[in-house]
Formats: sequence, structure tokens, C-alpha cells
Amino acid sequence: MGYIAEETSLRARLMPVYKRKDKSKEEIEYIPGYGNHTIKFNGQTLWVIHSLGETIVSGWDRTPKQQEWIDIYSWGNDSTNIKAFIDAAIMHKIKEDQEKVVIYQAHWCNWHRVRAKTPRALGSVILDGNNAQMLIDDMKTF
Repeated sequence: MGYIAEETSLRARLMPVYKRKDKSKEEIEYIPGYGNHTIKFNGQTLWVIHSLGETIVSGWDRTPKQQEWIDIYSWGNDSTNIKAFIDAAIMHKIKEDQEKVVIYQAHWCNWHRVRAKTPRALGSVILDGNNAQMLIDDMKTF
């Protein structure tokens, strides 16, 4: 495998989500850039290589999609720390979306996750009569 530098590159993705009341600053989500990275997890060093693959055209809609690869390496034959790292990442994502409404969009015969957002307070929804309660009852039944 070769030497992997301990520097980490980040690329920022602006998201139009306002968390402050004055709405003057956009939230910025930092995601790891492509390249080689090192991570300390449970006292062990993991080497992560994030790379782009070829662009392929697939599916019913025949849209081009660029493949991404994430390779994770550790020293030795025991892969339990890599599995624990992946499980921790999955649990982090689940916990992050736990109190949010996840929005999906139908595209042909597939569902694509669009985003997760904090739900509005029911008091901010104005409906005629008891339509709000009927809507809540319908959602609970569904």
C-alpha cells in the first residue's frame, strides 16, 4: 500500500438550512475530500482512501452516475475495529436523523432520499376545523 499522509482535506457543501433566528448564516456541512486519510478509532489507526470511479449509465432513467469507492485498511488480520468503525458511522447517521422528518422523492420506480429536516411545530400549521386532528389520526393509522 504505500505511505499515507496524516493530512486531511475537506470540501464544504453549503446547505440552505437556517438554524439561527436571524437567518444570516447558512449551515455548512464539512465532508471528507477525495484522497488518503488517517483516522484514530478505538486507539487504532485506520487508513481511509476515498476515490472516484468511472461514470456509468444505468437504471430505467439512464442517467449518468459517478461511482465512489471508500477503502478502509488497518494493520493486522483482525477486522473487528473496521466493522466497529462502520457500525459507529451507521449509528451516528441514525441518531442524527432520529428526531427529523426524512423526505424521499419518487423517481421512476425508485425512491431517493432528498434530505432530513426538523419538523414544524403543530401549532404553526393552520387548518380549518378539526382537519389537523384528522390528519394526525390518519398518519398514526398509516
